[in-house]
This record gives sequence, C-alpha cells and structure tokens, in this order.
Amino acid sequence: MTRALSIGLLLLTALLGAPPAADEEAPAPDAFEAALAAMGIGADELGYRPKASWSRYPHPKTVPYVMPFFEDLLANPLDTYVFTRTLGNVVEDWLDPALLSGARVDEKKKETLFQLGVFLATDRRIGGFRAYSANLDPRPSKTDPLFHALVRLLDRSGADLTRGKTFGQADADPAKDPMADLRAQVDRVPKILHPGLATLVLNLIDARTWIDRGLRDVPQRMRDDVF
Repeated sequence: MTRALSIGLLLLTALLGAPPAADEEAPAPDAFEAALAAMGIGADELGYRPKASWSRYPHPKTVPYVMPFFEDLLANPLDTYVFTRTLGNVVEDWLDPALLSGARVDEKKKETLFQLGVFLATDRRIGGFRAYSANLDPRPSKTDPLFHALVRLLDRSGADLTRGKTFGQADADPAKDPMADLRAQVDRVPKILHPGLATLVLNLIDARTWIDRGLRDVPQRMRDDVF
C-alpha cells in the first residue's frame, strides 16, 4: 500500500509539476497595479477622452498637426510603452551597423535609411495600411544597358532616331546618324557607371509617365503658370 501510494504521488508530481522549493522567492507584486487598486481605479479608466463640450479644452481635432496616434495614446496611456517599443525595434533593425557599413547580404535590407524614414516618419504620419514604396522596378538591358535606356528615352520624347534616308536616294551621311552619335557619347561614359545610369534613366521615364497621367486633364498653359 505504501509503495503504491508513493508511485501515485510521483505520477501526480510529474503531471502537476514539482512544488516550489522553500528557498524560491515569490514574485514581487506589481507596484502599479497595487497603486491603482488602492485608489479604486481600473486600468481602463486611465487616460483622457476629451469631449467637444468641455469648455476651453484644446480638443485634438481642432489642433493642427496632431499625429494620428495621439488621441489613442492619450486615451490609453499604457499603450505608450508598446508603441515606443515598436519605434525602438525599427531603429535596432534598420540602424544596425552591419547594415550601414558591411556588405548587404540580405536583399531585403537595402536602402536602410529610406526604410527608417518610412517606418518612423511617413508611416506614423499617414497611418498607411502598407509600407510606402515608389514602386519603381527598372529592368536595364543586360547588354549595353545605358545605350538601350537612352534610346528608349529619346524614342519616348519623340526624337527622330532615323538617318533621314528616303526612297530613291543614297544612304545619308553616317556622321549625321543619330544612333551613331548616341553610341559615341555613351562610349565616353565609364562602363562601370552604365548600369546605375540606365536605372536612373528608366526610373525617370516611369516617373514622367505617372506625372503625365496625373496631369492629363490639366492644360499645358496652366501647368506652365503654376510652374
């Protein structure tokens, strides 16, 4: 009987966990919770929820430049810690010295200062549902990227890239060939700069496309006057 009881106690201990040792200290009481309890205040009663009927109270909706999160944190001050902690996490992630000074191993960790500005400023000011992005995705040619990017730019601008040959006439003067002239100019640019410059040109083309689309109903004269 004694042996069976001992085995039963061992099994019960294994299931429920060992009792706390005598020398283990009990967790200290939460001083903040104790203070609230002593005053008879609940955590949900903290903070301010201003009403427009309050006389001479600066209601947030009437104050310019109030950040979107201000009213929420004013009403629920205990959320301030979590909110601030998220800002700290952004700094820890995007201001990591390894990212700023070392090699960019992770493709998602590019443009750290841009990302930092988005998460700490833009995202906090407008409260967007997704990260801000320019959505530019240029794809320079693998061969001769700058030349092809400039050809595309000139073509979009309406420039004449032909040599002026007409039916029944000999070929035009090679010296006046726009493509040959463009080739000569591109060849003067160091090769190492071609990919980056090609990306810039393609981004400018894309940006101009969206500008034209946004201003498609605005007369050119009005654009010039505003400019």
